Amino acid sequence: MSYSDSTTEDVGQVVGTDGDDGAPGRGVTSVEAVDGRLAVTFSDGTRQDAGPLPAGPPGAPGRGVQRAEVVDCRWQVTYTDGTTEDAGNACTTETVTPSPTTGGLSLLPSRR
Repeated sequence: MSYSDSTTEDVGQVVGTDGDDGAPGRGVTSVEAVDGRLAVTFSDGTRQDAGPLPAGPPGAPGRGVQRAEVVDCRWQVTYTDGTTEDAGNACTTETVTPSPTTGGLSLLPSRR
């Protein structure tokens, strides 16, 4: 035991009687970002808005597509940063479509 005058004393093992069991607690089952806010769902089914998420550091500027054209049966893509890319064969019976799973382009057979 420590006293307010900085002295201490060994009083031996302190033993008390067991108290009553407490009420069951609740756990966290999920945490997700919803519209820039932190949403916590608990094991009892309740959900709590834990407040706004902090803004992260700004990302690097992106680039867009400035122009896409066919040159000698090849797709030439020019980006807003001035770089160009050969994006593949433009004289084909295949159709290039955006891929919802990868966000990129994939070749699909033409439906002609």
